[in-house]
Amino acid sequence: YFSDLLGNHTLVTAVQLNSGFGNNFSLKGTAAEAGYFDQSHRWQWGVIGGQVPYLSGGVSSTVGFAPQAGAVQVDQFIIDRQTEQSASLLTAYPFDRARRVEFQAGTTRVSFDRRIETTVSSLTTGVVLADDVTNAATLAPSLNLANTSAAFVYDTSAFGATSPISGQRYRLEAAPTFGALTFTNLLVDYRRYLMPAPFYTIAARVVHDGRYGSGGEDQRLFPMYIGYPSLVRGYDINT
Repeated sequence: YFSDLLGNHTLVTAVQLNSGFGNNFSLKGTAAEAGYFDQSHRWQWGVIGGQVPYLSGGVSSTVGFAPQAGAVQVDQFIIDRQTEQSASLLTAYPFDRARRVEFQAGTTRVSFDRRIETTVSSLTTGVVLADDVTNAATLAPSLNLANTSAAFVYDTSAFGATSPISGQRYRLEAAPTFGALTFTNLLVDYRRYLMPAPFYTIAARVVHDGRYGSGGEDQRLFPMYIGYPSLVRGYDINT
């Protein structure tokens, strides 16, 4: 995170490297993002872009027979990867210290691929007879999408050392998407922070996040799930 002394110009970068199950580095498994924001004028603007891979998959194990090796065990790691590459322009206009509107427009490309790692070993000796990696054909055609959004934001929260301790904030956002799929993402996020006694804060939150439209439940989109850490701090995939 880089900024000038007054905070008028901000540059944010992030990168996450993933070696995969087989310790094989790939640019497809790398998440990276960069964003720049200029707040030196009343109309503020910025640009953001990057790549985020989403991995899922499973493991299968079967017993078979090979003519020369006898009984063998076949283990497979199947990894499905959905990669989102996006770039957006955004602008914001603050009415005062608490209220502002935000607008964003950009493009997103979503691609799909599958990696199959197969290991064949002898059940008699335990020796690995074969170890193969196959990059399967694309599971589905890539999606090319145009993204837009408009939001109204209200924020009077005051931060302590690690989080807000008083005030309130909310965000009302509509984000239509066009192209290979058509849907609109609606977000209503309200948070309230009360301090009944010094050093003790009670936080309350009401959130609605949903996709609406003909493409809102398309199976090629990464599923929406309440357990994402980005929605609720401390949650994970097993929550």
